[in-house]
Amino acid sequence: MSQADDWVGPVIVKTDLNHFGVPERKASKHDFLMSARRHLARLSWRAARSLPKRSYPVLKSIADVPNWLWASPEFLVEKFLPEISGDGLYCVRGWFFFGDKSYGYRVFATNPLVKTWTMVRYEYLDDVPDELSALRRQMGFDYGKFDYVQHDGRAILLDANRTPTVSSTRESPRLLMLAEGIKAFLQ
Repeated sequence: MSQADDWVGPVIVKTDLNHFGVPERKASKHDFLMSARRHLARLSWRAARSLPKRSYPVLKSIADVPNWLWASPEFLVEKFLPEISGDGLYCVRGWFFFGDKSYGYRVFATNPLVKTWTMVRYEYLDDVPDELSALRRQMGFDYGKFDYVQHDGRAILLDANRTPTVSSTRESPRLLMLAEGIKAFLQ
């Protein structure tokens, strides 16, 4: 989105890099100024002109986004369209797929940034919305993971990842089922 958009709801400020930009920061040379900005961001990300570590700020409106942020290609501002569960928790859904095998899940957190380290519980899902299946076909994904939310009755894709990692034991029934997806490519 842009500063001129007419969106009146909350927004989330993110980096354009993967995993909060951690891999890119590790690969680049660290200079004193970058290090000082990261430390200052713990106190005030606005003053540091750098996002806080492992966090994406949620702001009340576009008007609350600092001007310097709009000028930087490093950052994105997106509509914040959370999924809220019946018990008031923030939710993000995921869909792992490989060939004709897949499984879905929903993660619940008290924090608007729903990640494994903010999770309070999760559940597995039997189905994914038809519009996500259509997007998968349009995008040509054989293997991957979609992150999405259900907001006002519709699925909103947050991230499409062609190279996801799966954290699980080798004996996990869902991981074993997903591995069966290779058969579609061997026929």
